[in-house]
Amino acid sequence: MSNKGFTLVELIIVIAIIALLAAATFVAVDPVKRLGDARNAQRWADITAIADAYQLWKTDHSTITIGLGAAYSGTTYEIDASTGGSYGSDTCTATDTTAMVNLWGLVTSSPSAYIGDIPDDPQGPEVGASDYYFYEDSTGVVIIGACETYNSETIRVIR
Repeated sequence: MSNKGFTLVELIIVIAIIALLAAATFVAVDPVKRLGDARNAQRWADITAIADAYQLWKTDHSTITIGLGAAYSGTTYEIDASTGGSYGSDTCTATDTTAMVNLWGLVTSSPSAYIGDIPDDPQGPEVGASDYYFYEDSTGVVIIGACETYNSETIRVIR
């Protein structure tokens, strides 16, 4: 009697090899792109949270800016991430920033804070800087954006 076919063990081995190759291909496709996209998603969430907190602060207070004064209107600043406003180094690459700005009034405002903490870029910012920038013009238009992005994507919120 001549059996022409595959045994069950041979079929299971072939299926296991195909599954391992498929899994390896899936992981190796482009993990850098996935990580970059995840970081960009976090950047969107961070700048939206800062913009929302700033808009709430402006609604509750009559002044235009948080301790900045009118002289800061129309200038782009990198947001300081250090508590107490130690003002880290200005290294924003996405836009031409002139200095650091302290928005810790959003965190420490009485009677309650508008945001839990000034977020840092998910890629890991330098000491003192958040790697996000802040701009407000004389009419009150606010732009908050990310200094660093994956794949040169523009990440900014305009309010």
